Amino acid sequence: MDSWRNIVKQFSFSEYLNIFFVFLLMPLNWTFEAMKWRLLVEKIQHLSLIQSLKSVFAGQAFSMNTFNGAGEFLGKLLFLKADNRIRAISISFLGSLSQLIITFLAGFSSLCYMWNIRDFNEQVFKKLSVYWSFFLIPILVICNVFFLLLYYRAKKIKDLLKKIRLIRKYTGFFDELENFDWKELTAILILSLLRFIVFVSQYVILFRVFKVDADWFLLSCLICIMFLFLAIIPGITLAELGIRGELSILLIGLVSKNTIGILLCASGIWLINKLLPAIIGTVFVIGIRVFKKPIE
Repeated sequence: MDSWRNIVKQFSFSEYLNIFFVFLLMPLNWTFEAMKWRLLVEKIQHLSLIQSLKSVFAGQAFSMNTFNGAGEFLGKLLFLKADNRIRAISISFLGSLSQLIITFLAGFSSLCYMWNIRDFNEQVFKKLSVYWSFFLIPILVICNVFFLLLYYRAKKIKDLLKKIRLIRKYTGFFDELENFDWKELTAILILSLLRFIVFVSQYVILFRVFKVDADWFLLSCLICIMFLFLAIIPGITLAELGIRGELSILLIGLVSKNTIGILLCASGIWLINKLLPAIIGTVFVIGIRVFKKPIE
């Protein structure tokens, strides 16, 4: 209660301005995603940036009721010609993989940084198991290497999978991935990185607004670790708000006792980055004659 009174008492024009700026970062975030989707599908169908944006928002509408947003690609496919939808499934997987790679690399780097901060270690090891942290870092190394190989060496992985009789017939899933060279793949990764930077920036700004006082770089690292856990933990997007709140308190609570501010920030980000885009996407989905004609 004291935290809430402190937040309300110190709320000023600059806080409202920062909240407005966080809202402005939301369309920037999804513009990066639209640019990425446009680049991904360019080889099978040309989309304008506006069409790509509509696809991305529609994807958010579909992702709300699926585990870890797995249904997002369904919304995106609605804006493609019927003949191209099957071909675009693996391409959608490539886009998701690029974002996962950035999330895992950022989370891994942040964990390594935290591991070497003595003050942080003294706090974190009181609440988290040393052995758990010890095993997590090697596992993340393996995951990062595997994801990068899968991302940049899809053809070679396909050739290896062809040697396994049980899954040989499914290797056609990788066909479209072979059309991307390393420059295009790197460009897609850069767009995913820009999205990730926007995510982290929104959190840091809102933490300042709600008086969660801590070093901004330390907060950024903890946010990266939180995104890593959100990517690992299975859950429906609609229920993600509770998970975000719990993780935020667990991680950010290591450097701040302002629990209300932490929860307000987690709720605000979910509303801005998840719920609002899903509502916008629902409007676009309603206007589609499903599986008959994409929106022009």
